[in-house]
Amino acid sequence: MTENSQLASKKVHIDKIVSGEYVESEGYGVLRAADGSELSRVRILGTIVDKFVSADGEYSSVTLDDSSETIRAKAFKKRASTLAKLEVGDIADVTGTIREYDDEIYINSFVAQKIIDPNFELLRRIELAQPGESQPGNSHEDVEALILKTISDTGADGASLEVLASVLKDLDDNDILAAVKSLLHKGDLYEPVRGVFKQV
Repeated sequence: MTENSQLASKKVHIDKIVSGEYVESEGYGVLRAADGSELSRVRILGTIVDKFVSADGEYSSVTLDDSSETIRAKAFKKRASTLAKLEVGDIADVTGTIREYDDEIYINSFVAQKIIDPNFELLRRIELAQPGESQPGNSHEDVEALILKTISDTGADGASLEVLASVLKDLDDNDILAAVKSLLHKGDLYEPVRGVFKQV
């Protein structure tokens, strides 16, 4: 692993981290994921389901759940306040390095942000979805056609992910997210404003 790859934060689902193997490599720890990739610095998004802050404020931790798995993020000394300010039930975007202690893989957090924007979770799911991914029972092409029609019907302002999910409520969210990502990749859609999509 190169120095640059250490510095890049990789957005991943939690299950990719906890199912991997933590190893020491070239003087620092890396996580070898089940798909063979190596992870060091990661960025995860999840709901806080547990929280702890030490009496002296020098240590804090939160447990994050992204529906794929759960993992603890820990912060020490000056960085402890970044997790201490979060509360159970908050949706948080956490960046840190993967560490292991007493057979527990955790995130050594150095940046943590409470998420307010309702589109943020959907955007992250789009980023992590595989192009062409679709749930059984729905034709991928049909879902794309419905999305294009919905965006066209909304007019010149385009449609947000929240609007698409609301109008196409009979479709699985994963189908919608995968189709939007596919349409963006093919150039049929563009994103003039974060979370809002228009036809090209």
